[in-house]
Amino acid sequence: MKIFKHSCIVIILFCFCGCSRMRARKELQRLSQIEICIPADLEVYCEGRSVDTLTDGHIGAIKQIIYYDSTGCSSCQINRLAMTESLFMQDSTGRFTPILLFAPGKDQYGNVVKSLKEQAFPFPVFIDKTNAFVRNNDPILADTRFQSFLLDRNNRIVLIGNPLNGDAMWNLFESTLENMLAHDGEYVLENRRP
Repeated sequence: MKIFKHSCIVIILFCFCGCSRMRARKELQRLSQIEICIPADLEVYCEGRSVDTLTDGHIGAIKQIIYYDSTGCSSCQINRLAMTESLFMQDSTGRFTPILLFAPGKDQYGNVVKSLKEQAFPFPVFIDKTNAFVRNNDPILADTRFQSFLLDRNNRIVLIGNPLNGDAMWNLFESTLENMLAHDGEYVLENRRP
């Protein structure tokens, strides 16, 4: 009887995990169909100072968004931004733009601005003071699993995941970006031979 109970628990846990994976897969498929809206009123800090909001003309057709919401330690996240510099070296033509986007809470805003001024990163860092990014897009983007993604020229999600989170993700990001740069900002499935 005891073995039967343990077997039932294992089967239930297995089914639960399978259902969670299935839901996540469906969410990923759904996310690839939506168009992401990047708010026009973002604040931008570069080299320790506020700069005019970058217009669409300054943002490449292909974008890697890394979104930091107010639930994490903003100063910790800012201290790790130096690692993102490698993203800015991926394309010298201006067709690809990393968008590092902070959405601090009202109580965190001052500290985020102060940290960005002190760090003086040589690349732009965006601040969404009004949380318009999540408000104007699908609420699923508030889920930390889906807060880093690569967009095509139509602002549709092509790849979800932070390329800085490991070699496998970096290699996948790099090959996907190369594909998109070769096809005018769209991802084209390659014909693979069996």
